[in-house]
Amino acid sequence: MKLRFWSWLFGLLIICILFVIKLQQDGVIETNIMALLPETEQQPEINNLASEFINKNNARAVFLLGNKDKKIAIKVAEEFSHKLRQSRLWKNTVLRHDRTQQQAYYHFYYPYRYQRLTASQQQALKSRTLAGWEQAIQQQLLNPTQMVSSRLLQSDPLLLFNKQLQHLSPATSTQLTLIDDLLMVEAKGVYYVLVSSEVTFDVFNLKLQHQAVMSIERWVKVLQDQYVSTEAIYSGVLFHAEAGARDAQSDISFISIISIIGIIVLTSIIFRSLQPIGFCLLTISIGILVAFTLTSYLFDKVHWLTLVFGASLIGISVDYTFHYFTARQAEAVNFSSKRVIQQIAPAIGLGMLSSVIGYIPMMAAPFPGIVQIGFFSASGLLAAFLTVILFLPYLCQQPSNNTGFLNLQYLRVLHQYHLHCASKKSLWGVLILCLIGALALFINLPVNDDIRLLQQLSPERQWHDQQLKTLTGKNAISQFYIVTANTEEQLLQKQEKLLVALAPLIKKEVLGHASSVVQWVPSKQQQTTNLKLLRLKMSPEQLSVLLDKLGFTTEAKQKTLVDYQSQLKISSPEKDSDASSLLTMHHWLASPVSQYMSNLWLGKYTQGYAAVIQLTDVHDLAALRHLTDKDSGIFFISKADDITAVLSRYRQLIVKLALMAYLFIYIFLGWRYGWLKALFIMLPPLSAALSAIALVGTFVQPVNLFNILAFILIMGIGIDYTLFLQEDKKRQLSTYVAILLSAGTTVLAFGLLSLSSTNAVQTFGFTVLIGILLAFLWAPCSLRKNIRRCFSDSDVTQNDMKQQAKRCSV
Repeated sequence: MKLRFWSWLFGLLIICILFVIKLQQDGVIETNIMALLPETEQQPEINNLASEFINKNNARAVFLLGNKDKKIAIKVAEEFSHKLRQSRLWKNTVLRHDRTQQQAYYHFYYPYRYQRLTASQQQALKSRTLAGWEQAIQQQLLNPTQMVSSRLLQSDPLLLFNKQLQHLSPATSTQLTLIDDLLMVEAKGVYYVLVSSEVTFDVFNLKLQHQAVMSIERWVKVLQDQYVSTEAIYSGVLFHAEAGARDAQSDISFISIISIIGIIVLTSIIFRSLQPIGFCLLTISIGILVAFTLTSYLFDKVHWLTLVFGASLIGISVDYTFHYFTARQAEAVNFSSKRVIQQIAPAIGLGMLSSVIGYIPMMAAPFPGIVQIGFFSASGLLAAFLTVILFLPYLCQQPSNNTGFLNLQYLRVLHQYHLHCASKKSLWGVLILCLIGALALFINLPVNDDIRLLQQLSPERQWHDQQLKTLTGKNAISQFYIVTANTEEQLLQKQEKLLVALAPLIKKEVLGHASSVVQWVPSKQQQTTNLKLLRLKMSPEQLSVLLDKLGFTTEAKQKTLVDYQSQLKISSPEKDSDASSLLTMHHWLASPVSQYMSNLWLGKYTQGYAAVIQLTDVHDLAALRHLTDKDSGIFFISKADDITAVLSRYRQLIVKLALMAYLFIYIFLGWRYGWLKALFIMLPPLSAALSAIALVGTFVQPVNLFNILAFILIMGIGIDYTLFLQEDKKRQLSTYVAILLSAGTTVLAFGLLSLSSTNAVQTFGFTVLIGILLAFLWAPCSLRKNIRRCFSDSDVTQNDMKQQAKRCSV
């Protein structure tokens, strides 16, 4: 006994050392909800490209600093941006879009004004007459807001460049206005100034995300105290991730603390001693310590959702401890710790094995989150089992000093009443009716596999997002296309065709806006087409006539025509003889003008080149997906919807795996007890699990993947109850009390999960809560006719039995 004790203690010491080493690393706790999920069924390279783009967007944050006094609003924004620049957690902070940046746009794009025609300019060239051009130019000359000078008209006689430049403004497609080099918006008498920045770390790093958000909130509080009526609106993935992590930590703390308090209260009432409480907490702590350490090394990180479910181990791992102490208290005379362990080992061993078998389908699923949760639970239960078997006999060698629950009359009465009622046909009738009703409800059971159920967004953060959208017109990016091709030129051409196909959808308001690098850098083919269109529709001879009508002098006209003719001299895109006259992607990326849109260019990857077309305000996913059917190199990415589809398929897969788990357990029990008896052992927990899902799915929330996980868990725990009763040939009160305590603590733990802020956790907890209550109620049904034969051997008096049998029959 000592050798086994010291061996397990040595193993736990190694686990503790590994645990401490792991805690020294950053980011042991994973908060990214997507880390739980399987890869979508896109090509691996496309998944990597999508992740690269998403990570770039995740790093960005947008701030609006506002005040009723415009000057104060600007001052607040300046001080806030100064704090961002000084922090090591932030980079690329942008407040002012100074004149040098605006001039950079002018100097960079001006030489390419004839190659970069907008769609409206292309249409004008095709349809306008010379008289129409003269009228349009005269209108701009007479418009005081256009600021057109004679010098500009001479260098850009068709006045093309100003319109092109407007499409490249940082405020394009928003309600923001560039005032004094600042992007500003006014609403309800409040002036808001835009500040943008990026974090220098992974936004799902638990420690750094908390530091960054806390510093933002602290800075805002200081500015609001210093400047009255200051408002701050900020949005970004960072803030949602931090709020989710904060809620998860709150859930874990609340569930763990209340569960521990509940266990303390229950054990104090039953055992009237603090010793069992200490060993219950020891078993719980070791189970979670081992589970966390092994999971963190096997999966590198432990997800917060795994910890939330892992907190439910508090309601499970104490079962084995309860059985030891109830058996110990029942054998106060001639107590032997070795004999007690030998007495309970078959029952708790079978219970542990059946639970682990129930987790095998979870660990075999092609779903990282399910595998991690299954491994965490199985390893924790195994560690708790070994602790009870190897520690308690050595640490608790003395008999109990009090009779505890043996003197509690209501427990003895409840025990006898429950067993006797189970011997009647009425309880079996209720069980069968519930099973039939559950199967009937399953036919039309509502289903919802939406990934968004996995994370309940903070109302405060949602308010900030909505305010930002209202004030700026910008929305979060959740859908986009990844376009691939063999060469840069083919990639640009393919994007141009896709933008043309998207234009009707934008007019129908199926889509709000589409952004692509080709709006900044057209393909060589398109640039050449524009130049050919100019040569055809506005030849030098035609331009000469137009310049005469506009009143150009001979000298000015000659200079303008020479410049115009030199710009139109270019070969076909297949020949790069005049490559310097074309705008290239390399040239654009090397210039500061690409800073706002360069993230849309993914560049070279293993099979060619890739870029993103960014979409906003998507209202019809099917219409956008349909466009990918025409080209195998175009991929529509809607991460949440793609994962939801995957969840739906894996829910169906887990149902099959759960049925396989039930089959494995049945074979295992059939080998132990015989096929008919094994069927009776499995029917109560099976009916309880099906009834719980049917009730929750019909009256609470639609069924999702986590209901199926609850289905497996109810089966594993419920079989423990029937097995414990089967192994207890004398139907002793001590065994019943251990099961009662086990059910009580499990109901407490999972009942608290139903209060979680995460919908998936709520559903899981509520399903298990109902299922465990039913499993406990129906557990004695597994004994069939053997109950009555064992009443005489029970530790309840014959008089109590007769009285309760009479009450039950009535």
